Amino acid sequence: MVSRKTIILSCSILVFAAGILSAADNSDQAAGTIPECTIPGVFTVDTKTEGIRTGSTVKITGYARTVGTEFTVSAYDEKTSAWVTAGTAKIKGFSDTEKVKNGSLSKSRYVAIAASDGGEFTYTVNHEDGTLLFTVYDKGADVTKAPLPYLKRQRAYVFDAKQLENKYDNYIKVDSKTNDPDIKFEVYVYDPKAYKWLDYGTGVLKEFGDSDTVNTDADIDIDEYRYFAVESMNEKDYSYTVNAVHENVIMDNIHIEVRDQLPEGTVDALN
Repeated sequence: MVSRKTIILSCSILVFAAGILSAADNSDQAAGTIPECTIPGVFTVDTKTEGIRTGSTVKITGYARTVGTEFTVSAYDEKTSAWVTAGTAKIKGFSDTEKVKNGSLSKSRYVAIAASDGGEFTYTVNHEDGTLLFTVYDKGADVTKAPLPYLKRQRAYVFDAKQLENKYDNYIKVDSKTNDPDIKFEVYVYDPKAYKWLDYGTGVLKEFGDSDTVNTDADIDIDEYRYFAVESMNEKDYSYTVNAVHENVIMDNIHIEVRDQLPEGTVDALN
C-alpha cells in the first residue's frame, strides 16, 4: 500500500504546515536535519524523518510541461559528508516514468533530486515497497488536482475521459448550446506512447441545438485513449461540459456540449 507525503519545492525556507513540507534552499535545511546541498533547484528528503523505507531504486514520473528534461538523483554519503550522484533519468513527456538504480540509495538517509539544467519544479514524494517515488510538476502547480497534458493552444480545453461516469468507444460529438452560428471545432487526442497530441477531427455547429459527429480520417479507437482536447476555430472562448452517453442501443459516445462563457455570478438560463 502506498504511503503518501506531499512535499513541495518553493523559493523560501523549510516549513512544516498541514502535512506539506516546502523546500528549496538547503542552507535553511541545515538548521534542521538535512545536510546542506547547493545543487540549483534541488529538492531533498530525509527518509528517516519522513518514515520512508528506501531501496536501491528511485522512480521519477513527470507531469510538467517541459519535454526531455533530465533529472539527477543524489545520495548523501555520511562517511565523506558529501552528496554523491546516484544516477540520472530523462523524462520523455507527460506521465513518463523512469528509474534510477544505485546501491548507494539504500544506504543513504538523505536523497536529493534536481533538474540537471538547474530548472525549478514542484516535487512530491511517496514510497512503495522500498522504492522512492518522485513526481515532478511545473513550479507552483496545484498537486491536489489531477494533472492534464499541456496543449499549447490558446483556446484549447483539455479533459480526462477516464473520469467520465460511462464508457466510450464509438464517436465524439459536439453539441451546441450557443446562438453563435457556423462554429468549427478541432478535436485532439493525446498519444501517451509518443508523448504528443494528434489531430483527431473536426465538427461544425450551425446553430443553437445542433449536434455534429466529429469527422475524422484518423485511425484512432477512442477507447484506447484517455486525454482529449477541443478548440473553437472562431477566435472565441467557450465553456464545455463533457459526458459519455449510451445511445442508439449500441453506441457509447463522448458528447462535448458547447456554451457561451458567462461573467462570474450570472445564471445560465439554458440550464
